[in-house]
Amino acid sequence: MMTDELIKKNPLIHLLMHDMVKEVCVNACLIAGAKALAADNPDEVAELTKAADVVYGNLGSQTKDRMQAMRIAREAALHRGAPFVLDVSGVAASASRRRQVREFAEIAKIDVLKGNQAEILALSLDKDTARGVDAETEHEEQALQAALQLTRNTAKVVVVSGATDLITDGKDMSRVELGDPAMQMVTGTGCIGSLLCAVYAAIDPFRGAIVAMRLNGAVGEETMKRVNASFGIGFYYPVFLSVLEEVIRGKDYAFGERHV
Repeated sequence: MMTDELIKKNPLIHLLMHDMVKEVCVNACLIAGAKALAADNPDEVAELTKAADVVYGNLGSQTKDRMQAMRIAREAALHRGAPFVLDVSGVAASASRRRQVREFAEIAKIDVLKGNQAEILALSLDKDTARGVDAETEHEEQALQAALQLTRNTAKVVVVSGATDLITDGKDMSRVELGDPAMQMVTGTGCIGSLLCAVYAAIDPFRGAIVAMRLNGAVGEETMKRVNASFGIGFYYPVFLSVLEEVIRGKDYAFGERHV
């Protein structure tokens, strides 16, 4: 299984992302079998990225320093052949963020690009398709066509999150129908999905994205069942990390084998 490959490789993932869910993303890396680095000082990022197996960027809650660090890390990763995974959070409501994605893609194709349906459509059409950072569309076929378009000149692999997650490299396509709609009430569940895409990109960007979205959906689904039954949604992330650990370590949790 790819989870076993990942644990054996123990890759280093360099996270350049907002602070709202950074801690849980770092913990998810460790549980999945990777190491995590979350340094975003532009003065040191090139040096630190030299050791990274994957660079993960997230456009959410930007700062100028973090974006500068992300550009430096992206170029350093490209120079040494490390995958660059980008969560395009907010591009559905921000022309500036869409410009940033184009600038990343001008250097070379992004290895894995992930966004919700509104974000993927916004990138394809280069216009706003939502208010704020949340998805406001459910147009699966349009989103798929937009994703296919983006694989031509923007990204090698495009991941579209929604009621059904779509993963394509322009030739092959996979659908993932897992998760719980209530996950949208918790900030950062999409970021966890893209973080896991980065973790498994260390093995293979396309296959890894499929495993990551299955894992995020299946673990999220089980997490919602448990918090609804006993704890309440405020306990989502502690329970999520516990379920993730059950799946990765194979602790008698059946759906793990089916999905990862």
